[in-house]
Order: sequence, then structure tokens, then C-alpha cells
Amino acid sequence: ADRGIAVIPRSTDGGRLAENLAAVADDWRLDGNATAALDALRCDRGTGCLAPFPTGCGLHCPRGQYLWSPDVVPALPTVLGDATEAAAAPFVEDLGVRTPLGAEPVADLSQRHKPRGAPLWRLPWVFDLAALRRDVRVALEGWDWAASEFGHARPLLPRAALPPAFRDHFINRPHADAGLFDRCPYLAKVHGWFAARTEVVAFRLLRRRPLTAYGLHNDEDLHVTPDIRRVQIPVDAEVAEGLLLLLPEASFLPVIAARGADFAATNALLNQHAYPECQTGPPGACGDDRADSWWAERNSSYAAERLRLETLVADFAELGAVHELEPGRLHYFDTMRRHTLVNMGTRDRVTLVLDLRENDWVREHMPALR
Repeated sequence: ADRGIAVIPRSTDGGRLAENLAAVADDWRLDGNATAALDALRCDRGTGCLAPFPTGCGLHCPRGQYLWSPDVVPALPTVLGDATEAAAAPFVEDLGVRTPLGAEPVADLSQRHKPRGAPLWRLPWVFDLAALRRDVRVALEGWDWAASEFGHARPLLPRAALPPAFRDHFINRPHADAGLFDRCPYLAKVHGWFAARTEVVAFRLLRRRPLTAYGLHNDEDLHVTPDIRRVQIPVDAEVAEGLLLLLPEASFLPVIAARGADFAATNALLNQHAYPECQTGPPGACGDDRADSWWAERNSSYAAERLRLETLVADFAELGAVHELEPGRLHYFDTMRRHTLVNMGTRDRVTLVLDLRENDWVREHMPALR
């Protein structure tokens, strides 16, 4: 309180406010460690930005989601802004990113499933979202998503920049033109920084349409060689609207044990086909080429279809984990686990995905591999 910090829940209901403030009372002790954590907060400046307050459980506390308001705490942006970032090392000069204390497990919002270890890790770098978004807009100018294998990718590397084993892999086709990085200097810096530390075998953008999800899958496409690790940085995404749904095992056997052999009939997000299913033609025929407001074609509404999707996510949480992916942060999980990504938002969600060859540097920074 003596720092003038206001902690409020997403809801402004008075009873909920009192309940949430009471819930954090025991955590909210501004001792030396908490003050240091507070001074290290990251936040996009603007009213009601999400911020990871030092409650001991990260950005999304199991007790609720907390926000800060610059209107209530006008001095806070100064604490979190350029002065803090200028002192960060080692990436400010090259990438405009800050380095938090280290990799951290991402909370499982389902509050039910707790597999061995942390299934999703947020790695220790924060990228310049404004620069990323600017370059992504340039990279997508005139791009036809249907040109890629599954209609949701934009490869960013020319053929000559790729290692032989991945040069003509479908994840890298169609190849980018050689001048793309000249037009997208921040994307070039991000790629160059990783390429100086390990081999980058793919570097691309993936799109997820509003209120859609991938079919439940694992990333078998990586097995050209056995030592490739996939990481991702959400770029153009609405905060808290991109949900990673993750089963605890690579096998479907635990799901069959829980739901039976016809488990996909119990929840569309357990299906191998993208959500929502096509209404005409064979399953999966429409791929990812859906209209921005596909629900209007079904005489429905965003609110109704979001509620339907939220129900499916809640049911999925009975079997697996649900995670929110933070824009501008690098995330890693074992992509041989069955998973899908749900976009709960009102606009396209675009993610920068890097496929890296495992080496000592990669193992050092990915706790799950250690």
C-alpha cells in the first residue's frame, strides 16, 4: 500500500473485488524480494495492462487474474519503462528485449491436471512486440495463406538459408524471397541472434483464425532429424485469448481409458480435424481457410460460439492442461505431446515459430531438456 499499487480483478464487481483483494493479502508483503520483483515487472503501457505481480505464482495466479491501472498508479510506467529496459543485458542493443531471471513454468489454468514436471516453459527473453508486429505486417503484405501446406503458414527464410535436410521440407515452402529480411530488419535480428547460437532449420509465421483451433496433433514433421526443438513467440495476439491445450502423454491411450475409443465424439477439440468442422464436404476439407466471422455463415454470433468453445476447453481441462501464452515471450513444450492451440479472440492470432537444432546452448536454456 505504501507504494500506491492497486490490484484489481478482471471483474469490477464489488464483491469479487473484495474477495480477490483478500485472497492476495497474505502474498502482498513488500519485503526486499517483493520490491525487487515489482521493480522488474514487464508491462505494455496502457490502461489495464496485464502485469505479473510478485504473488509467488506468476502472471496468472490460481486465485485470479490481476491488473494494474496507470490511472490509479501514474508513476508505475516510469518504473517499468525505458530506464528498466536500458539496464537489461545482454539483448537490449541488438533485439530490444529484456532478460528476466530465468525460465519459468507456465501455470496450468485447468487446476486439475498436474503431469510430472512442467509441460510448458516460458523462456528467459522478452521481445520488442512493437518491432515484431511492424515487421510481421510487412512480411504479410500480399501474402496468400493458401500457398502454404495447411493454409496457415508464412515461411520467412529463402531456400539458400536453410540446411539441406530441411531445404525442401513442407514447413519451409514456399520459400521466402531473399530480400524479405531487408524489409523486416527486426525479424532479421531475431533470426540472426538464434542462428549465431544454434542452427535454425525453420523460421515462419503461423496464423490461427478467430474462434478456431488446430486439430489435436503432435509435431511429427520435426522428425527429419531427432534433435530439433520447436519454440514460439506469440506476436499479433490478444492477451489471454491464445490457449494452448496439452495432453500429458504422447499416446492417446490415457484418453481412451477415460473417454472410450470414440473419444473424439465427446469433444470436438479431441478431434484430429481443425475446429470448427466444415458443414459441407469431407471432414477437414475447409482446412484453415475460414472467414473472419465464420459464425455469421452459420446464423450464429461471436458470443454464442465463444461460449460453445469455452465449454469445450473446460471439458478438455478434465483430461489435460490449459495454458495462456504471453505475447512477446518465448515458449517451449514437448511438441510430441498431443496438443492444439485455440484462438478465443476476435481477430487473427499470429505466432513466430522457430525450429532449433538442439545443442549445449539450447539444453542450457530449456529446463525441460535438462
